[in-house]
Amino acid sequence: MPSSLRIDVNESAWPLVIIRVEPLSTPTVAGAKKFGAAIDQLLARSERFASVIDGRGVDVMPSAVVRKALAEELRRQREALARFCVAEAMLVNSQLVRGLITAVHWITSPRHPVRCFVREEAALQWCGDLLRSEHWRNSCSGVESSPQRF
Repeated sequence: MPSSLRIDVNESAWPLVIIRVEPLSTPTVAGAKKFGAAIDQLLARSERFASVIDGRGVDVMPSAVVRKALAEELRRQREALARFCVAEAMLVNSQLVRGLITAVHWITSPRHPVRCFVREEAALQWCGDLLRSEHWRNSCSGVESSPQRF
C-alpha cells in the first residue's frame, strides 16, 4: 500500500534539520509511523540538533486513530528527544493543525522546546538562536562539542 505521506529530511545544515511533510492523501497510521521513523533516524546520530518541521501542506485533521498513533510515536521518542533535540519549530498555516499539535503535545508532554510558526524565517531564527546559545554554554563550561554549522 502506498504511503499517505511524503517526508523530505534535509540534514545539509546539521545540526539544523529541515523536515518537509506533504500529505499525499488522508492521514493514516502508516504515515504517523513513517514520520516517527524519520525522527528515529535523526535520533540515531546521538547528536544534539534542532528541527524545523514544515507542515504547511497539512490541512486535514487526522482521525482519532491516527492522532493516537502519532502521540504513541512521540511518547516512545520522548526521552531521546529530550536528550538530543535542542528545539522543534513547527511551521503551520492552519489553526486546525495548530490545535492538533497543541493537543498531541499536551498528551505527550515534550521535554524539549516546541513552538509553532507561520513564517519559515522566524522558525529558522529561533532554532538557530537556541543552537548558538547551547554551543556558547557548552564552550564556556568546557564541554567538548563538535563544530557547529548553522
